[in-house]
Amino acid sequence: MIKEIAFRKVFRIWFRVQALYRECKINYVAALIGAGGFGALVFQGLLSSALDLVLLGVVPTIALAVVVDALFALWGAWLKGEAND
Repeated sequence: MIKEIAFRKVFRIWFRVQALYRECKINYVAALIGAGGFGALVFQGLLSSALDLVLLGVVPTIALAVVVDALFALWGAWLKGEAND
């Protein structure tokens, strides 16, 4: 029983990390096809060796992913609380 609970916790953490990773990747793929966004800043910075442009694109992307993850965690907790009522 304890192993099953531990496995579920590890699986949830792994799923959240993968979701954050996918969120970060999609910004850069959009920049490659010309859609702009934060990925465009990253590629401009990489092409011109400007670390400030790279950080200007990476930091907001990570912040956005963390905020979205927190919102989904709150939503999940709210749904769990509603199901237990």
